Amino acid sequence: MAIYPSHSLWQRERSEHHSGAQRQYGDHSLPFPRGPSASPVFCALCNRS
Repeated sequence: MAIYPSHSLWQRERSEHHSGAQRQYGDHSLPFPRGPSASPVFCALCNRS
């Protein structure tokens, strides 16, 4: 962030339940993120009507 503080990534609006650094990788056998090219995992809170 210090290198490019005005980048759009730091300016984005996020849902309250997605703020903070809470890592939950589910029941996957590998306990690390899927990487930047993977699509986001399903979020039941974001898909509520």
